[in-house]
Amino acid sequence: MTYQDKAAETKGSAILKAPTGAGKTLAALLRAKRNQSENGRLFYALPFTASINAMAKRFIEIFGENQVGILHHKNADILFCLLEKDEMSLQVKNKQAKHLQRLAKEMYHPIRVTTPHQILRFALRGRGWETGLAEFVNSCVIFDEVHAFEPLITGLTLATASLLTSEQFNAKVLFTSATIPKFLENLIEKELEIDVSHVIEPNP
Repeated sequence: MTYQDKAAETKGSAILKAPTGAGKTLAALLRAKRNQSENGRLFYALPFTASINAMAKRFIEIFGENQVGILHHKNADILFCLLEKDEMSLQVKNKQAKHLQRLAKEMYHPIRVTTPHQILRFALRGRGWETGLAEFVNSCVIFDEVHAFEPLITGLTLATASLLTSEQFNAKVLFTSATIPKFLENLIEKELEIDVSHVIEPNP
């Protein structure tokens, strides 16, 4: 059994460790498919704008542009770039990008590619937190490249993950990275009550 097969069979919150280029994103999506509830949303959090934009483009190719929303402070820019292939005027493209930016903030896209900060904004009761948190009920949340999170953001993310996996929200959370330090892995396991069978990684 490959680690991707194991990911596809794993129910509940988990940790996924795999080298860059080993198909980690596919494994994460297979696990999300296994854990997806009807009408449940998928949140894919990455720490850097460039990686969010690249992942959003990849997801749009897989799922279609109407299914994928991008949430970060410069999302209008990337949405404008994605529209460049379409034959429309500059003014229309700008208007369309602004429209898609507004939709990304609403309960519209079933798949969101975002920063962890956007998720924390709802957990910490920032503006619009009630509507935002409502979207996490029965959702799948993937925190990718967790090793690159700042220490404060890591701590807040762990507390948020604990909240989202409670009975109130019933979300399934996956922490994934090419390199997760052992102390961080132990903290994730403790906070989310993940047992060793839910730590997914390739056979060396």
